[in-house]
Amino acid sequence: STDTNLTQHYDITSGTYMNAETRSASHSFKIGTTEKMSIDSSGKVGIGYSSPAQILTVAGATGASLGLFRNDADSAITVGNHLGQIEFSGKETGGERTGAMIRATTTGSWEDNTNHSPTRLDFFTEDGTSTGNLSTPRMTIQENGAVGIGTSSVTSPAGSLNMLRIQHATGS
Repeated sequence: STDTNLTQHYDITSGTYMNAETRSASHSFKIGTTEKMSIDSSGKVGIGYSSPAQILTVAGATGASLGLFRNDADSAITVGNHLGQIEFSGKETGGERTGAMIRATTTGSWEDNTNHSPTRLDFFTEDGTSTGNLSTPRMTIQENGAVGIGTSSVTSPAGSLNMLRIQHATGS
């Protein structure tokens, strides 16, 4: 293409060049001559993939992995620390809102360097009755595999699967 601009940066630490190729239709980020990331004209991002079909496509030759990483080198990871979360949100005339969330939270200390990293997954949904009702998990998977669904003790299920069903009465 005749409308291509090339910017090249040299990384003195690794001794490699990074190329950022800019075109009116897309952007391509290369290490040497190998494309590592692209942004197409519609804004779709491909990491390890040059023709993304979704807003974000992550690809790898031996399988794709997306990491959420807590990087707090100044202090230890302890009980109750949030490691990361995925939020399912939308924006409309009333503003941006989150309708659901999955969060990873530590359930034990990681300080002992034994590669033991006890963690639970909490699943949250907005019930539509009040703003910001994502404070109580609807389902929890504990580090030992126990699952709690809709219980008042959702953070510590009583067995392998612990559920509570609440029925709401309707009438005039």
